[in-house]
Parts: sequence; structure tokens; C-alpha cells
Amino acid sequence: MQIAPGIQLTYPPVLKYMEETNKVIVGLERPRFMLMCAFAARGHVLVMAKPGKAKSLLMKASSQAIGGAKIGRLQMTADLKPASITGYTVETAHGKVFRPSPLLGLNLLLVDEFNRASVQTQSAFLEGMAEAQYTVDGVTTRLEEIFQLMAVINGTESRGTVALNNATSDRFMFLIDWPILTVRQLQAVNANENLQREHPEDVINPALTLADMATMRSETRAMLRKPSAAILDYVVRLAASVDPDYDQFHQVKRRDGGNFADLVSWGGCDRLNHYLLRAAAAVAVFTGSPCIEPHHVRFVFPDAARPHFKMSPKASFGKNRETPESFIEQILATVSET
Repeated sequence: MQIAPGIQLTYPPVLKYMEETNKVIVGLERPRFMLMCAFAARGHVLVMAKPGKAKSLLMKASSQAIGGAKIGRLQMTADLKPASITGYTVETAHGKVFRPSPLLGLNLLLVDEFNRASVQTQSAFLEGMAEAQYTVDGVTTRLEEIFQLMAVINGTESRGTVALNNATSDRFMFLIDWPILTVRQLQAVNANENLQREHPEDVINPALTLADMATMRSETRAMLRKPSAAILDYVVRLAASVDPDYDQFHQVKRRDGGNFADLVSWGGCDRLNHYLLRAAAAVAVFTGSPCIEPHHVRFVFPDAARPHFKMSPKASFGKNRETPESFIEQILATVSET
């Protein structure tokens, strides 16, 4: 299955996953493939698109396709407290009782409308995402060995949303691009009988198991042991290009010839550097490549870069406006593979 030019999916469990999710998802091959890359590369995923774009359906279908996984779902609201995520201790007539984090025991957690919650509540996920554990009242509890957070966020133009702070955004491996369906694909949506069900995801059969996921991760780690010096250099130069603290950032030119110094308010190179290499390794595994190649890195860079920089308000004004997508395009055009 071709995901993009030069990216041919050959990995059997992921091919089966694509086949099963095809039952309820029309198009969206790249977002589905990127979800699997995040699983293999041990990263967490943000998904943002307009309402009604099947974001939650894709997340539920993906969860259903992983047999044996313990799955949870959490709806974020403005009044949700950080302790509801981390766990907390309460005083009762019988003494102190610990209420554990709802993340304990889960392999997959789907968080709807992640940016409806306050910044403090969003930040309550950080320890679990980065260290797979929670520490409350001096007691540390480990999460499952395979734990994946898939968070759906609304566009910032939606009322009642709270922008993710830099520390929270930086913990995510991908902010997945959501393509617009063609007219033909919209017609296929209407013709899909599975989508007339009350719960369309119920038609999905398990396509891979937790053991398959563990194997995917093991093979991705093995791929990470053999990148060439040229690949390591390319990854570092791309990652540094989003961060104003590095010279590579100032070499990226805007479409009007200037640079992005006053248009990017924050960039985080360090985690992007690690995530980009791990994600490219997953692509190499899924495409049957013997090693990580430059086009694997270029393929994952847009989704990997989005959570790790923010445009300043100034980028939205004037005749030479720039967007996150145009910034990413200019980076890829500026940074050579060698």
C-alpha cells in the first residue's frame, strides 16, 4: 500500500490495521499510518481538525483494532481538576483512602477535547506521558509498559478552548495533519453502510495485538542502532531549524526573503530531535527498509515538527502572512539532505 511517494507500506500487522479501519474510515491513509508510527516509536499523538472530520471515530476504530488492549476514554471539561488525572488521597471515616489515576492499567487512552481543560489540568498528564508513572503523596505508581495517549483537540477558534502551553505541546511526538476529503471521498462516506450504525467502530476486528505492538517497538529500537552519520546530521539540522536559539533557524527564509525571527515565539529542538529520529526509524521498519533514509525523515517531519514550535501573533497579520505549514515547507526547502 502506498502512503505517499516513496513510502510503500509492507509491514503485515499495519497492513491489516489499515484494512480493518478502511471499514469505517474513508481516505486518511497518512493519519492512520502516522498513528501506527507513533505506537512503534513510543510517542503520544495530538490530532486537530475542524469538527465532524471523524477524528474521534478514527481514534475509536484504532483502539478497537488492537486486540487485548485495555482502553480508556476521557472527556476533558473546563472544571476537570488535575487530581482527577494524577490520583488523590481523601480523608474518610476509616482513614485516608487513595483514589488512583484513571490512567492506571490502560494501554490506550483517548482524550476528547484535550484543550477544553485548564492549563493546570493539561499539565497533569506530563509525568505520565514522559515517565509512564505518577507520584502522589510520595508514592509512585507505574503505568502499563505499553501506554499510548491519543488526544483530540479543537481548533483555537472554537469557543471555550485553552491553548496548550509549550511544556505540554512538547511532550507529544506528532500533531497529525488532517487532509480534506475529496468530493468523491465524501460520496463514499455516504455510501458506506457501516457508518449508518450507531457505533460504526463495532465492525472493526482486531488487526494486531499488544505482542505485535511490543515487536514493532523492538524492531524500531533495533533500527535506531544503525543510523548513518549523515542521517543523524540531517535530523539535527532539521530539528534545530524550528528553534530560535540555533543558527539553523535564522537560515530559514520567509517567502518575502526575510527570516522568521519575529514570527516564531517558541521552538523546542531537543525533544523534536529525538522524536524525529525515532519516527523515521518506525517508517523504515514499516516500509521494509534496511536502514533509515533521508526521505523517511522528510516524510515524518511535518507531523513531528508541529507540536514543537509556535507562531507569534505577528505571523497572522500583514500582506506577507506565514503559517505553521509555510514555515515547515520553508525548512524542508532550506535544509539539504547532505
